[in-house]
Amino acid sequence: MKLKTLKKKIRRLETRLLEGPKKLAKLKGKLAALVKANAAKAKKKSTARAAAARKKKGSSTAKSQAKPAAAKRAVAPKEGEEETQSLARTS
Repeated sequence: MKLKTLKKKIRRLETRLLEGPKKLAKLKGKLAALVKANAAKAKKKSTARAAAARKKKGSSTAKSQAKPAAAKRAVAPKEGEEETQSLARTS
């Protein structure tokens, strides 16, 4: 049963009180169990999302560390060195 349906039934029973307190107590127990189950489900989802975010963050960090190493290898020659190298080749 859904939470909304249970609340509606409880409200109707409380106003009438014709069926007696047993049915009311039974439905209130179901409502409490459903609320508890929904809270546990939300906590589980939250934990799973946090773990996925941590995993995703860790994989992106590894990729960003590889980039600076590649940048160090592809160093362009300085301006003064280019001129001296071109002059040395022409001679």
